[in-house]
Amino acid sequence: MTYNGINALRQHLPSDVRIHGIIVNGGSAPNAVPDYAAAKFYFRAATVPRLEDVYRKVERIVEGAALMTGAKGRLQPYQNRVENTILTPLFDELYGKNLERFGERLLPPQSKIGLGSSDVGNISQVVPTIQPTICITDGPTPWHSEQSKAASASEKGLQSIRLGAKVLALTALDLIEQPETLKAIQQEHREALKRQAEQA
Repeated sequence: MTYNGINALRQHLPSDVRIHGIIVNGGSAPNAVPDYAAAKFYFRAATVPRLEDVYRKVERIVEGAALMTGAKGRLQPYQNRVENTILTPLFDELYGKNLERFGERLLPPQSKIGLGSSDVGNISQVVPTIQPTICITDGPTPWHSEQSKAASASEKGLQSIRLGAKVLALTALDLIEQPETLKAIQQEHREALKRQAEQA
């Protein structure tokens, strides 16, 4: 019943929210109501406040299903929460300028296809953070694939490690030598955190 309730909730969620779920224990016989059942879900949202709102709604679904059936229900996290990334365009711009020194360019945010999740978002909730990527192939390659794995071990993939280290080091040096740039990035980060809090 909880699983059905969450499926119904999906129909009314904003487009930036994703819920993925599987039943990990549904009983041992198809013609008997199990005395214990369990499911596992991923909740994803564009911002921390949106994620917390979804979590509260699912908590109420679990409570309601338990009340309707006379059962006991419980919702609990099984891993650390992965939070959204607070973007700091000035930081990206600084990194991009150093990348251009080596004949590469940083793709604009709108050119990135798809969304993922990373615990770098948790760090970005505390300090300005970037998570740049560097091309390791000559053409498009899907993430988490055999092609991506092979590209990582390719000559171009291995060279990208050296390039990335150089660009990150130069970006860090800029932050040390340009205190005004660092202050501007920190201010941009504070303002982004404030906007996120106002959305709660």
